[in-house]
Amino acid sequence: MRSHFSALSFNCVIYARSLTMIFKNSFILLLLPGSALGNEYRSTQLRTTLPSYTPVRLSYQSLSVDSSSPPLGDHARKSYPLLDSLSDSGLVSITNIPGFAVLKNDVMRHLQECLDDQEKGSGNVLDHAYDDGTVRRTMATVTVPGPGGAQALFKDTEWAQNVPSCDNLRQLSNTFRKLVQDVTNTFAHRLTTELGHSIRSPLMKTRHDEYTFPHLEDVVREGHHLEHFHSYQKRRQEMNLNISSMVSEYEYDPELATIELHTDQGFFIAFTPGMLLSKDDSSLSLSSGFQIELSNGKRHVVAFDKSDDLIFMMGDGVNQYINPHLYITGDSNSPKPLRATPHALHLPSYGDNVSRVWYGRMILPPPGAFSFQHSMTYGDIRSRLMKESSLSADSVSLRGIGCSSLSLKARQLEDVTCAPNSTWCWHRCMPWSDYGISEEICTSRQLGLQCINPRGEFYSDPTKHGDYYIACSNSTQPITPFNLLPNYPQNPKVCNASQWAIFRNQSKDGTTKYKHSFDLSVGNTTAAYFTWSVLPDNKTIQGRLAFNGLFGFIAIGFRNTDPNAYLNGMLGGKVLMALAGGNYSAQTGLNMSLPGTVHEYQIDSSQTTFRLWNKPLSDNLLNKSAAIEANDCFTAITFQTEAIAGKPFNVSGVDSLIWAANGQDTFVAYHGSNRGRFAVEWKTGAASWGNTLNSSKTSSCTRVSVGTTVLGCIIMSALVIFSY
Repeated sequence: MRSHFSALSFNCVIYARSLTMIFKNSFILLLLPGSALGNEYRSTQLRTTLPSYTPVRLSYQSLSVDSSSPPLGDHARKSYPLLDSLSDSGLVSITNIPGFAVLKNDVMRHLQECLDDQEKGSGNVLDHAYDDGTVRRTMATVTVPGPGGAQALFKDTEWAQNVPSCDNLRQLSNTFRKLVQDVTNTFAHRLTTELGHSIRSPLMKTRHDEYTFPHLEDVVREGHHLEHFHSYQKRRQEMNLNISSMVSEYEYDPELATIELHTDQGFFIAFTPGMLLSKDDSSLSLSSGFQIELSNGKRHVVAFDKSDDLIFMMGDGVNQYINPHLYITGDSNSPKPLRATPHALHLPSYGDNVSRVWYGRMILPPPGAFSFQHSMTYGDIRSRLMKESSLSADSVSLRGIGCSSLSLKARQLEDVTCAPNSTWCWHRCMPWSDYGISEEICTSRQLGLQCINPRGEFYSDPTKHGDYYIACSNSTQPITPFNLLPNYPQNPKVCNASQWAIFRNQSKDGTTKYKHSFDLSVGNTTAAYFTWSVLPDNKTIQGRLAFNGLFGFIAIGFRNTDPNAYLNGMLGGKVLMALAGGNYSAQTGLNMSLPGTVHEYQIDSSQTTFRLWNKPLSDNLLNKSAAIEANDCFTAITFQTEAIAGKPFNVSGVDSLIWAANGQDTFVAYHGSNRGRFAVEWKTGAASWGNTLNSSKTSSCTRVSVGTTVLGCIIMSALVIFSY
């Protein structure tokens, strides 16, 4: 029997030779012959030799967050139907999506009509012939974050408007794709909720920790979604099945496969079950042939039915950037790793007037997110695969990225088109109205319309994080680094572990004693340490946040507990913040010749950049109710108060807090991994990571692993960021 491992090896050999297929509809499409976006599998004869598998079916309504099923890690485990299904088979069917079935059928009918009305080589369609005689025709596009992010299905929209079948497809597909996106976002939100605090946060971040993607739903929302509309045809005269080669229930001849067993390399794929379309009467019926391999190693034909609106199937991305972040403890509350589903497609012969039509949407990581495994961003990885696509399949660098679990399906976006009156900026389409400008306004000033940062530097490097927005500008200034703190970096010989242990436990006056403490360190680092006491009035908290870093800024305060607050409540939070200088400017940073300050602030409710919320809510509290301790190694902010920014401490109960610090530069921007959220019960001294107090999540160190990969000494944490 030929295993899927040998098929994978085969795919690695032919991968580079397959990267030269160019699809001219706004991006380049690079496909493995044995692996493609939305590939599915079977043969009529094989159906009798393989058992069937009925997918777990969940209604769209059930994806809405159910308070009876608390997130993992918050309470005792109850019912997690979505998570359980994706950990078992890696596949789930979503049913009863309002209006979806009729819309899907209309789109599929017009898809085939439009394909038939286009001449070969029109530029809108990519043709590919498989070894078993199947011919696939593909129309492809992509959706990126921001308004107008759904790119046009046709390269030449004007041409499509003049072809009735294609114009119908164009209009219907816009509605269809929007509905799929909505369902995908709901799916991601539900999965994020079920995982709860059982997964480390942030899931992804930019190269230097300047920007993070805290949760699974953030990765989905900020990622690029590749969309394919396929039509397969396999005529009887092209079939050459050797029935005698069918052996046991689980053995098959891989030469008969339209697409061999494989796992997709994206995070996951959302697709519609294949349907057979008769050109004679435009009737639609379900196609068979999609096979999956279950965790027991046995292959099954998936038994879809008409109730299956949209299928979600996990790709190998879960093994790259989801499962390694899970806290696997082995108890009943512990999550199981999500399972990338091996799948294959065996198509039977059809009549000349029958086509198999299908739609799929693959979710790829945000292009600005950094892959520490490859030491480059995911956008860089796709660009590199594009650049090396003409090289030999034996290219070492290409094999390292293109094969096995290191592989990504490299489909490269060129020339993103945003909605009218919006521009591509920082991996998204930004509307001009948000910034009070237009082409007319910029032209009247003899300026262009550019994506720039407050320092007037244009968006020249997509891998760089920063405060970017649309403005009237003719800037030619590329991105430059922020000004470093005068004493950066720390001297490791002086700023050692023993000195840190002394500093974190001792106040400046050497006399103040704190009753309780919580180690805010993450993993093997020694980032921060919080100590506090409740004063006799039962209203006032005397606290100290110590930071193992130089003094740029340091802040602590209340998380926004509104359930709709973005970034886990960081946006809208109320904080006490100390700055190392004065007269902050987004163009020049802090004026380090001026003394430091301590003020109360409320973080903006919709955007993280500090320039939008740098107006203090209080007078300078330095040497009043707050103080700063800073030397050439470490920093601390101390306070004695009943409230922060008008919000009193819940001294008799629990408060949900956030903190952040920057010990590198003079801009209130970068914080790296020096940030987090945690809960404190003031009087008892209990504290834990996350939004709510959980005694099982203390600052004790737990060594966990996924498979054979040891994650190391990890604090059970779920972090949120300060970004400015």
